[in-house]
Amino acid sequence: MESTEIPEKKLADILGEDPVPFSRFMETVLYHPSLGYYERAGRIGCTGDFITGVSVGEVFGVLLCERLAGWARERGLLHWVEAGAHEGHLARDILDHCRREHASIYRRLRYGILEPSGKRRKRQEERLRDHAGRVVWHAAQEELGEGEFPGVIFANELLDALPVERVFWSRERREWRLWGVRVAGGCPAWRPMPGSLAGEALGPLGRLPPECLDRLADGFTTERHLAAEEWWRRAARCLGGGILMTLDYGLTTGEFLVPHRARGTLRAYRDHRQSEDVLAHPGEQDLTCHVDFSALVAAGESEGLRTLELDWQERFLTRIMEGIVREGRADALLDPQRLRQFRTLVHPEGFGRSFRVLVQERG
Repeated sequence: MESTEIPEKKLADILGEDPVPFSRFMETVLYHPSLGYYERAGRIGCTGDFITGVSVGEVFGVLLCERLAGWARERGLLHWVEAGAHEGHLARDILDHCRREHASIYRRLRYGILEPSGKRRKRQEERLRDHAGRVVWHAAQEELGEGEFPGVIFANELLDALPVERVFWSRERREWRLWGVRVAGGCPAWRPMPGSLAGEALGPLGRLPPECLDRLADGFTTERHLAAEEWWRRAARCLGGGILMTLDYGLTTGEFLVPHRARGTLRAYRDHRQSEDVLAHPGEQDLTCHVDFSALVAAGESEGLRTLELDWQERFLTRIMEGIVREGRADALLDPQRLRQFRTLVHPEGFGRSFRVLVQERG
């Protein structure tokens, strides 16, 4: 099979010969319309490069549907929008369960998918053809309307794949500097960008007390999640009244700034192997970074949202399961196969304590 890897010459044509911020490199190798990693199918799952909660089985979608259906009953939120639906597997699991177990909600439900990629949308349409007429697509958050959307906007493992800025601490200059990437002349290579990261772009890093900065090693590297924070703010602005939720692996700001994370959390995944060489194999490996949940909370609250929940996925999903058991509806979820899926999703050494859930609301 012919390789679809982005040739260095093509990458240099896209990015130019001068160093560019790492965020631009990451955006190009993941999302370029013809050559980006996510533009091709088959990346997720046991036969791909990495697995997600959705890959474990349908129980993940079933439990999310139960939470969404609860909000529909309690708050009348009958418009659900999933961002970053990948191949449409989670949407299918949610809609299948909703039609089977919550028919009255399903009949009134409008399920939206935020998807800027035409290629991914076609694959999603094919997978969701059994729910045609129930699903609508949006190319951008702005299509939901500012302050008008009355429903739930949610994302599962989306924000970790948005472009990040990679920064390092210069003890000599006592400032945060930006890592760039230079492509010309061969393989992509790290290069410090001129100047420093300053002002609002620093976010929580700009508010660290001097005694904390004094403890950082020279060259201590971490990430700034500017694209994720802006995505969260724009989604918050859409809500006229409703819920904003993300499930992803991540940390609080202080958890990034510990000695064993002196090289940051940015990683590459290929053939289920993790690597710190994020510049290798452009377009042929996934790039991902832990989400800064402290920054997301602050971004949402700056837009007037109220934080309802920030917890481990283990506790979030367990509470949903406990509610199903109390209502006497758990028989279908307690067969051996689905029980194994549930245990995988909540195991503290796996998904359960690697992933966090943030839920914020307006009105």
